[in-house]
Amino acid sequence: MRSFVAACAFLALTVAAAVSASVWLGGAAGEVRSRVEALPPPTEAAEGGTALLRQVDGIASAWERRRRGVALLAGEREAAAVTAAVGSLRAAAESRDPGGFGAAREDLLAALREITLAAGPGL
Repeated sequence: MRSFVAACAFLALTVAAAVSASVWLGGAAGEVRSRVEALPPPTEAAEGGTALLRQVDGIASAWERRRRGVALLAGEREAAAVTAAVGSLRAAAESRDPGGFGAAREDLLAALREITLAAGPGL
């Protein structure tokens, strides 16, 4: 009987850990995604200047705070894809290239969707 109770307790802890990891991943990706969606359209990004760079730096900072946790829970490949997309976004913002900025923004949103998918159903 004790082993049954211990097995049930272990199962409950495992499910709780999986749910909390899923919620955390969804929240981490959601916060960065909301910052990316708040960026101006690519046509306005060419005139963005320092304000745009501050927004991109905010995205990079928000991502850097969560990168290790995402790499642990979702996978290193997914975390590396977001890191690369953030770097591309920064480079496009610095060069004021609207086409590159739009492409980098879409790449970043796609990488964040992958993390949301890794978080599990319903998030």
